[in-house]
Amino acid sequence: MSVTDHRGRAYVTRGAHTSLSSAIEGAILSFFENMDSPHFQSEAVKLDIMTSVRPMKKEQPFIHIKKDKIGYKRGLHGIAFGEDLELAFLPEEVTAYQMIKDKKINPDNVLAAFGKHFSTYKPGENQAVERR
Repeated sequence: MSVTDHRGRAYVTRGAHTSLSSAIEGAILSFFENMDSPHFQSEAVKLDIMTSVRPMKKEQPFIHIKKDKIGYKRGLHGIAFGEDLELAFLPEEVTAYQMIKDKKINPDNVLAAFGKHFSTYKPGENQAVERR
């Protein structure tokens, strides 16, 4: 879920659950628990729903980051990392950070995006909020 006041970067939060309503509730609660500005007035909310997950390469769960080409549709596919997909990027973020070029992962750009996520990402927690 992304929440913006149209003045700065959006606050992005995540909710995860087997039911849609519980996932949305978790994202909303996480947003309010982690809001760092008492003067923020939301003007727009965007909800992204992940409906399926698949490995980047059908034959194997892992890839060689410098050699392997991956199946990727710009603007449609996001990217997630970690055993439990605890760090995920929306399709818009993959494009904005240019994480994938010529069907290959661009490690430098992925690391730059990780740096933005880790500013509020706390390992072991189910939700994270960040200003993007």
